[in-house]
Amino acid sequence: MKCFIVAVLLAVVAAAHPFSKFSRVELETNVWVVLAAGSDGWSNYRHQADVCHMYQVAHSLGVPDEHIIVIMKDDIANSASNPKKGQIINEPNGPDVYHGVPKDYTGSAVSSANFLKVLEGVAPGVGSGKVLKTTNKDHVFVFFDDHGTSGALCWPEGCSLTGPKFEATINTMASKQMFAELIIYVEACYAGSVFYKTKLPPNVYITTASPVAASSFAYNYDSTIRAYVADIYSWLFIHDTEVNPLSRTFNDQFAYIQDNIQNYSMACQYGDLEYGKASLESFWKPKTSATTRPVARPVIKDAVPSWDVPIETARRVYEAENSDENRAALKREEEFRERVDTIGQRIVEAMGIEKHFTVPPCTTCTKSCTCMQYCSGSQARCEMQCCNQQGCYVEPPKYYNQYTADVCTTQLTSAFLNMCGNDHAYLRSVDAKIYRACRGQNPQIQAALDVINAECSRD
Repeated sequence: MKCFIVAVLLAVVAAAHPFSKFSRVELETNVWVVLAAGSDGWSNYRHQADVCHMYQVAHSLGVPDEHIIVIMKDDIANSASNPKKGQIINEPNGPDVYHGVPKDYTGSAVSSANFLKVLEGVAPGVGSGKVLKTTNKDHVFVFFDDHGTSGALCWPEGCSLTGPKFEATINTMASKQMFAELIIYVEACYAGSVFYKTKLPPNVYITTASPVAASSFAYNYDSTIRAYVADIYSWLFIHDTEVNPLSRTFNDQFAYIQDNIQNYSMACQYGDLEYGKASLESFWKPKTSATTRPVARPVIKDAVPSWDVPIETARRVYEAENSDENRAALKREEEFRERVDTIGQRIVEAMGIEKHFTVPPCTTCTKSCTCMQYCSGSQARCEMQCCNQQGCYVEPPKYYNQYTADVCTTQLTSAFLNMCGNDHAYLRSVDAKIYRACRGQNPQIQAALDVINAECSRD
């Protein structure tokens, strides 16, 4: 009789829980999940919201907390800016996704070094100490969510997680036989630039929210929260995992993301693309079938480039409440954004390159070259940053010196972020200008460095 009562109570709890996808789930214990939000601050609300939502989905799929490692600053749920104290949402008026989330690494423990140690199974000496304790029979899912710059992913200490560092860690995991399959999803601007040159072992499958030189997009503005509460790529893959049949393949999920992103961000695939043919079910290993719920096709309307989030948020707040305080806040954002844009333009103009390379790249994708209307010259030049699969894997064509372009990008981006600060979204738009300008012929790197020194030393 007691067993019957317990079973009934468990069924009631499962039915009431907004993320209970299964009425009964038994999962083989060889699935591990690492979730990392690399940002802090209220304006980056969406990064921790995405991570918390993915925790709820993984948990509902039956992955035990012992196999879920969460890395996030944890400064959002109880922030003074949060009108819903102790809660985080991932869609307007949506359910709380914060409850029950493990607090493995928070505050100062959120760093790229600790993230890589967790993946390699090395205790960082801080936080919960939980790390991957996996073998070559385990399925490992990693989700990173934050800002990015050319060739690197960002953390509170700066954009320190470079492509070579991530590649080295993945290969270390392979040499230690730490996975049967390693799936990595990355939400960040320029995410493709971290992986398009990497040499990865078999059974490592990666998707990113953006190609080599483009922004990812924030999504789901909530007027009560006064923040964008999701990223479009993250929301789509999490939503897809939550509501659609797991019998579908990773390629099906990738197509779902691409189809619904429409003319915003462009997702990319890297690593072992053959693994994309595997089903989600074969990875997550549920022993009982999911009861999926029918949902309408999402219509993406309010996505904005990540580097526009502060000014777009200020604009929406002012439009909702036309007060002197909100007007002043919007004006400050507009003036700061104009200042950053002006510095960026002066940097690229000092490089002495062809004029069309000094024009900021487009921020939204189309399936043709119409987004590059300012593009002059050959079709090959136009395809340099066009929104097609070339943008995921290939640098511009061979009319310029690859080594010079890479040196130019590394030196100028590094100097700009170090001198002008690397903790504000607007600066990422200058990254895009620098990246594009460095693909021109014979860029004058020193002249651009002189401008950076002069402009940023004023502030």
